[in-house]
Amino acid sequence: MTREELLRRYAEGERNFRYANLRGVDLSGVDFCGVDFEGADLEGVNFNRADLSLANLSGAYLQGANLSGACLYRANFCGADLCNANFCGADLCNAKLEGATLHGATLHGADLYGANFCGAKLEGVNFSWVYLHGANLCGAKLEWATLSWAELSGANLSGAKLEGANLHKANFCGADLSKANLEGADLRKADLWRANFCGAKLSKEQVEIMVQLLKNNIEE
Repeated sequence: MTREELLRRYAEGERNFRYANLRGVDLSGVDFCGVDFEGADLEGVNFNRADLSLANLSGAYLQGANLSGACLYRANFCGADLCNANFCGADLCNAKLEGATLHGATLHGADLYGANFCGAKLEGVNFSWVYLHGANLCGAKLEWATLSWAELSGANLSGAKLEGANLHKANFCGADLSKANLEGADLRKADLWRANFCGAKLSKEQVEIMVQLLKNNIEE
């Protein structure tokens, strides 16, 4: 389907474009609020600064797609393939990404407030400086991911896989890390005030680091 045909049909009121083939189409700046792209082939599509708020992209194939600066408020990406997608500066507030795969995705400067990554595959993803306040990362696979300087206060990371993750100077204030696996994770200078580590897997060295961090918080 071409850009012109898609825009015409959307303007006429059509919203169902499930399983459509739009591979490589330039859709930058378009207003597709509430569109249904479930299962669509959107590989390499340019959605730069597009409005996809409330859109359904569940199960869609978005490898290498450009979603930088896009409005993705409450968009549904459940089970979508988002490998190597570009989300720089995107608004993903309250977006649904349960079970999505984001290997190699770029999220620098994205707003992920309240986003749901439950069970998502995020191994090695770079979340440094990303806003994840109140996000749901329950059971997410975050092995070797970079979360340095990330804002994770109040986030749910219960049961998350964080082995070898870089958590340097991340803010986990009030976060739930119960039953999370943090073996080998870098917790240096992270803010762990009032975080819940009940049942979490931690090395002796990590426990000592946590005790020192909490002691420093109390003294300050």
